Amino acid sequence: MTVEARKLLDLALPPMSIVDRAANLVFTNQTFRQVLGISNDNAPDNARMAAFRTHVGRAIAELNGHGGTVTSRYLREPPDADLDITCFPLNEAGRSQGLYVTMLSDVQASLQELERVRQAEARLHDFLACSADWVWETDASGVVTYLSDRLTFIAGWPVQFFVGHRFSEFGRLEHGAEDISQTPEFRDRQPFRDFEFHVRRPSGEVFPQLISGVPVFDRDSGHFIGYRGSGTDVSKQVGAMRRMQISERQLSAALAALRQKNRELEAAFTAARESSRSKSRFLATMSHELRTPLNAIIGFAEVMKSELFGDLGNRRYQSYASDIHASACMLKDLISDVLDFSAIEAGSKELRAARVMVDREAASVVEGLMTRADAAGISLSLECPHRPPPLEADPQAVRRVLANLLDNALKFTPPGGSVTVTVEQQDETIVMTVCDTGVGIPPGALSLVGQAFERAEDSPFRAVEGRGLGLGLALCRRLVDGHHGRLQIDSAVGQGTTVVVTLPLRRPNGKLSSEDPTASGDDRPLWTN
Repeated sequence: MTVEARKLLDLALPPMSIVDRAANLVFTNQTFRQVLGISNDNAPDNARMAAFRTHVGRAIAELNGHGGTVTSRYLREPPDADLDITCFPLNEAGRSQGLYVTMLSDVQASLQELERVRQAEARLHDFLACSADWVWETDASGVVTYLSDRLTFIAGWPVQFFVGHRFSEFGRLEHGAEDISQTPEFRDRQPFRDFEFHVRRPSGEVFPQLISGVPVFDRDSGHFIGYRGSGTDVSKQVGAMRRMQISERQLSAALAALRQKNRELEAAFTAARESSRSKSRFLATMSHELRTPLNAIIGFAEVMKSELFGDLGNRRYQSYASDIHASACMLKDLISDVLDFSAIEAGSKELRAARVMVDREAASVVEGLMTRADAAGISLSLECPHRPPPLEADPQAVRRVLANLLDNALKFTPPGGSVTVTVEQQDETIVMTVCDTGVGIPPGALSLVGQAFERAEDSPFRAVEGRGLGLGLALCRRLVDGHHGRLQIDSAVGQGTTVVVTLPLRRPNGKLSSEDPTASGDDRPLWTN
């Protein structure tokens, strides 16, 4: 053996040796000497070498009888591992040279490696068993050679139904081809991902899957041997998506119906608003037309009542003239309320700006009603502790609010009662309070008071002759709202009623007028209600 050959064999990893027919060592490599515990080929035998020679001698004897290869096992000393000895003759050109090659292998290491392989296979099997995905394998023609149990659970077929068949035989591929083997990726030996594949169950149900795969080639020859891949069950996701699509369609239909309802409601609201405006315009026109003959009736009744052109004769005529005059004046007040309220509702009532001294306006209104209060036996008074600053407002509207509130207070206060008007400044507002000791308003009627044409059945307003349309407080509320103010009513049956009107000193978007505080008004619009 050449020196180069000895060096090459000496570097070989498996423990090996060459022996003659008597089992004497001719050559050993380094790993052999380490395993057997000898320093060189001529070293004296130890227990391991003695056992080695015994087993090799038996193998050679067997080879001489039969030829071929013999493997023998013996226990290495000390007993820390099993060794297999493989022995075969060294031939040259078909002729034996009387030399034998021996190879040692550690049985324990092989068993450990085999155990590691088994554990790896068991681990892989457990992973596949609990995984939501399934794995598959085909041969070079696309026939299934392996399939994990997960797909059998999904599809409801036994494994035998899939192995040995093509994908097209138990499902439908949604990729422009009937089978995976017919796809361009399979023909070109290219990886593919997320092909949609619908598995058919025995009941006929279809379960969508997504499959991906990679080509597999032989490590030695490089020949294509098939595909391996995985599949994912997406039937729940697809079902959820379909339910979501149905819900979206139902929602779209509901939204379309809602939009149609909104259009119908908007049209109805527009029609109702136009009808309300038409009603307000009609009332305003009629009220204006009724004022002309009423003014004539009031004028003639006043002439007759005062007997300006001579004695009427019978005293009853004079009484009738007084009743006609009073009724006409009452009717005129009602028509004025309807006219003003209709103008506000129709949006044509324009408030005019001026610097108003509220204490003076209140004094004027109280003085005008003093005779009526005295005749009814009611104490009417005005309280103004400190002169308030001028208020920027519509003077006519302020007087109208005070007059209506006092009219109601006097109307529902019995003889011996009192009505008090208070005017004072609070921060940046003017507060006007009308307090009476009248019959009061029942709790159930408070929500209706101040609404046009609305009165409770048990309201004391029904028992008192006067303005029966319920427009007085409604008109007051509209005028106060037009000044960005607030009107509050507090009442108790048998104790009286208190109405508080709060008005801001200045307009929300303007400055005080430079007019003299005594002015009753000017021609500048304040704001439109």
